[in-house]
Amino acid sequence: MERPPSSPSSVGSLDALDQVEDDINLTEESRATGHIGKSSEITWMQRLRKAAEARRKESAADSEATQDGIMSGQPHDLNYHLDDLDITVSGPVQRYWVPPRPLADKLFETYLLVAHPYFPIINRSLFSDQYKTFFDSFALPGDKWMAILNMIFAIAANYAHVAELNWRGEPQDHLVYLTRARMLSMDGDDLFCHPDLQQVQVEGLIAFYLLSTDQIHRAWRISALAIRSAVSLGINLKNNSQAVTSVSKEIRNRVWWSLYAIENKLGMMTGRPTCMSVNMCSAPFPLPWDEIELLGPSAALLLNDPILRDKRINIAMASSHIPGTPMGRSASTEDMRAARFWLQEQPASPGLCFLYSCDLTMVTQEVLDRVYAIRCLNRHWAYLRDTLAEIQEKVDLWFSTLPRALDFTCVEDDDIAYNEKMRLAFQYHGARILLGRPCLCRHKTSQPDEKQEFNQAMALSALDSAAQIARLIPDGQVPISPHRNGPWWCLLHSVMQAVTIMILEISFGSIHMPKGENSLLQLTKKCVRWLHRTSESNIASRRAWQLCDMALRRLASSMGFQVSDLSSHPYGQGKPPTNDYFGFSPLESRKGSVVQVKEEDQNLKKELAVCFSSGPDGVHITAPDSKSGLLGAVPVGSSAPVGDGVGDHTFAYCPLDQDFIQTFFPELEVDGTLYVPT
Repeated sequence: MERPPSSPSSVGSLDALDQVEDDINLTEESRATGHIGKSSEITWMQRLRKAAEARRKESAADSEATQDGIMSGQPHDLNYHLDDLDITVSGPVQRYWVPPRPLADKLFETYLLVAHPYFPIINRSLFSDQYKTFFDSFALPGDKWMAILNMIFAIAANYAHVAELNWRGEPQDHLVYLTRARMLSMDGDDLFCHPDLQQVQVEGLIAFYLLSTDQIHRAWRISALAIRSAVSLGINLKNNSQAVTSVSKEIRNRVWWSLYAIENKLGMMTGRPTCMSVNMCSAPFPLPWDEIELLGPSAALLLNDPILRDKRINIAMASSHIPGTPMGRSASTEDMRAARFWLQEQPASPGLCFLYSCDLTMVTQEVLDRVYAIRCLNRHWAYLRDTLAEIQEKVDLWFSTLPRALDFTCVEDDDIAYNEKMRLAFQYHGARILLGRPCLCRHKTSQPDEKQEFNQAMALSALDSAAQIARLIPDGQVPISPHRNGPWWCLLHSVMQAVTIMILEISFGSIHMPKGENSLLQLTKKCVRWLHRTSESNIASRRAWQLCDMALRRLASSMGFQVSDLSSHPYGQGKPPTNDYFGFSPLESRKGSVVQVKEEDQNLKKELAVCFSSGPDGVHITAPDSKSGLLGAVPVGSSAPVGDGVGDHTFAYCPLDQDFIQTFFPELEVDGTLYVPT
């Protein structure tokens, strides 16, 4: 039986989850956007647009706006992300070029400051040692290690432009690093080879990079690849192997949780099903410490005692009580109190923040699985009410048990845990908005009082979080920095979630909070002004500003409130060309920056050693004389110390044997040598 289409008055409903309303395959633009589902603020804006159109037809009060074609009713016309822009570079890209050491150090240090704490997909200590050896010894590692390094550079180079750091390079530098990483790890037969741990790392870094550059459609596809690669290696499961050290197991746990967080965020942003669920993971939650502390006695105690780890950490997590999941478990009230007390005493750190972020991510995934999934389409309202109430309890439990060191209700600019608190604040409020969105709608007078009261409470919860997000963003132009950045890679999404929810409420005549109508309007305007300020250097922000500014002005004309205090700059005509955005000027085109690498047959290349020479323009790679052989190369797995090979300019990552790279996280022996499992 065919259901009738949803009416504009049921903007908050979850109907039509199993339908599409246009031919997504029709145009390049629609394919770049793809299907956008119900959990995405783009769909919320689309429903708002339909409601506004219906209201305007009834009143016929705004004839001019009906002529404007910037915003039609299709998702790709309301999409502020940048998947329609090309991410290829037009000039030649040298596969093995790397930036000069000073620039490379800045990029690497920036990545460790602004990305790694939120996305610990590499072993920081080990990779830092490998990075130093790479530049100090000028030896060529395997292609995948080079791909990882280039993705680190790409993420940092993009951030340098987002934060407008003084040392930033050309606008397109991050694209060149991305292209090089693709050439090294996702070219030719690479996608058809069986993944190893390092390939998982590359794919995860690419997904994070694409998310941070507002390429969410591309990020969603690559994230699924990374998740499947990880699952094929069992990284999502508890590892009881005696061949893997406890620290390596913990690092792999963090790889999994990093991928899980990205996939969850992309599922929320696109409104599409994720390729995972809450019941596919038995990997324990990460320990609340940074990598350098994993070698300490406190970490060793938990790493070597799974039962104690369970009592100290897992049972304290709000998501650990999701029934029917490998992570779900029952525990005594006394054990839970003891675990929460122990975590309450931990100092603020990126590790502690990551632990609680993973916990909330699991709860948010439950919202996507149980509320926004197609299988929920024909559920009775009572089921939806009970589900929402159950998950709301978990969100409240998460908030109430948050360690004092991470309490984001009080954040000062000079707070030592500023970044950690801001990350959790935006994540928490985003979860509440997602949870309350289905209840934010016009309620029929015929609805039972019980239903109206529940919907009212959930809608107010979502609106409160939207208002809190608006209060968190700065009033003026406050630049971010590597030491004070917050969730910069998805901040625009959080703001758009909040402003869309508030505009929806305004369009309903503030029926859920009539006494707070003026305050809501002012906070909405604050978000629109923030979008306008950030649009000066960001196309995604400019598109988002156009959508929200136009929606608010249309409502103002029909509802009679003032918007004269908003900026009145004209909207851009169409979408800017790729070159205008990326300002393409290939890194390799700079005078003297690259020594041309002679292209060799691939089979021959694998039999050649590669020597490096360093100069002010970067690290150059040249193929050595075939008669010279491996000059002082130290075979992988030998007892020679790292960086102590025969000769000062060689170190055998060994192009002939890439096991060193393919082990992903090789162990360092006590004497500093690299141990490679056989």
